[in-house]
Amino acid sequence: MSGAPAEVFFGGWVAKMVATAVYTVLFIAYLKYFDDEKKWVTNRPFKDVFQVLTYRERYHDLLEASTRDHLTGTLHRRQYDENAPKILESSLKNKRPLSLLVIDIDHFKQVNDRHGHQMGDKVLTTISQLLTENLRSDDHLYRFGGEEFVLLCEKMPTEAATSMADRLRKTIERFSVVYLPEKVTVSIGISSAPDDGATIEDLFRAADARLYQAKNEGRNRVVAPQAAG
Repeated sequence: MSGAPAEVFFGGWVAKMVATAVYTVLFIAYLKYFDDEKKWVTNRPFKDVFQVLTYRERYHDLLEASTRDHLTGTLHRRQYDENAPKILESSLKNKRPLSLLVIDIDHFKQVNDRHGHQMGDKVLTTISQLLTENLRSDDHLYRFGGEEFVLLCEKMPTEAATSMADRLRKTIERFSVVYLPEKVTVSIGISSAPDDGATIEDLFRAADARLYQAKNEGRNRVVAPQAAG
């Protein structure tokens, strides 16, 4: 096809095969003799190399899966319980603002009743994807339970959190009108440290109270500390 003689292609193929064999031997030798300092110069058979490689891959996949919700891909509630207090403590220690958002899907039970649980799962995955796509590197999104998410935003004061929450709310509403069987909306309550407390329990309690205020005021809205009265 290129006009080059066949020897060129054959020679290149041979060179690649030799290089592959050399690197394979070196890698096997590394795993056999140097991978574990306590097991240097052991009688580990070469076939164990493949077991080691696949085991490591499975281990890292399992480790990643254990921290994330299987349906939405967001962090688990237990990750929130473990890491959120540490994130808050670090923010307070370094005098950095932090905001907590509690996000709840409006009338989610009715979506399940009208369209079935499979569609309910699609709504959950769609909203979690929209939230994830709008995260900063300093944001942490958790599925808190059912149709409720918690978004922990480091280095974000109340005003910025309110603006972001309203943008997320509008994005979800617009997207659902086009891509979901019916319009889906969310209500969001916001709290901020240190004004709303110095513990993660205080922050969640304040944000959750504002979430219920948003529900009582008609849903599909954001209630931030300034509006809480």
